[in-house]
Formats: sequence, structure tokens, C-alpha cells
Amino acid sequence: MTLRAYAAIAFLCGGLTACLARTRAEDPLPGPQQDAAVVADAATSERRVVASAYVPVPPWEAWDWIASSDRLDQWLAQEVALDVIVGGPVRLVSDGVVTEGSISAVDEPTSMAWSLSASGGAQRVVTFRVSGEIGGARIYVDEGPFPADAAGEATAVAHRRRWNQALSVLRAAVMRGLPTEPQESPFTAAP
Repeated sequence: MTLRAYAAIAFLCGGLTACLARTRAEDPLPGPQQDAAVVADAATSERRVVASAYVPVPPWEAWDWIASSDRLDQWLAQEVALDVIVGGPVRLVSDGVVTEGSISAVDEPTSMAWSLSASGGAQRVVTFRVSGEIGGARIYVDEGPFPADAAGEATAVAHRRRWNQALSVLRAAVMRGLPTEPQESPFTAAP
């Protein structure tokens, strides 16, 4: 190998190391498997649920797990129908509870947002983001806002628990490559 080839490899490795360090530093939920948390907006005190799960597949396959009805109904809800275009419909059915909305943003294959109507007319946005990691990908979920009162806090905590369970089912499904029954969907609870 020439000195020039070694220099190119060193440059690429240095850029990759810096990129991975930046991604890790920006990751609010580090950890090899999955994690979920309720966070409060400093200005409004509204709550959001943030969650992430590491999956040992390439980012484009992780995208398929969040953008395909066939894959979503293996881990998120019993029935899922969506059209992954801006304005496309989203329909989830879990334990007889129907949640509907539309796709509000798509940046395939890295992010997608759903605008959902909760009972009582409250609007919530669920944003999915996929990023590559060594040996796989991380799927991030951000849902909110939840009101800055006791009921909003309780709902956010319930959704945090359900996202953690759903992402655990997703991780198991990806690792086994087998269909699984979804556990408690984040969309079965009242807001």
C-alpha cells in the first residue's frame, strides 16, 4: 500500500470516529437495547416521550420496520395501515381501540412523523428517526406533546412504558426474524 492509501484510510477512520462520537454525545438515550423517558419542555412544561431501540440490522432494513404496515403490525399494533407519503393516512387498531391520523413528514429512509388525533381533540405527533450505528441501527421515537398537568404526566408515563414494551417486541422480532404478537400498544390508552 502506498503512503497516500494509508493517509486516505486514516482520514476516513478519523471522520468515522468523530461522527460516531458526535452521534453518541447527541444521543439522549444511550444503551445497547432500548430505553424510554418522559421529558419536559423547559419553556412550556409540556411532556414528551422519547424512546430508542438498537436493532442489529442495516438502517435501510430498520426503516422498513417503521414504514411497512406488514412490519408495524408485528410489533406496534394488531392492525396497521399507512401510506408513507406526506398527507397519507395512518390507522392503528389495538384491542379494539382505533387511532387515526396522517403522515405529516417523510424523509425516507431516515425519518417520518405521524400527526394523530387523541380523544378530546388533542393532537399529538409521533416522530420516528433511524440512524446507523456500528453493527446495526437505532430507531428513535418522539411522541408529544402531553399536557403540563397531572393527567398529562400520567398519560406520558403510561406511553413511556408502552413504547418501552413495543420497542422490546420490535427488537425481539428483528433479532429472531419471526413475527411476534404486539404487546400493549402506546395507542391503546386514553390520552
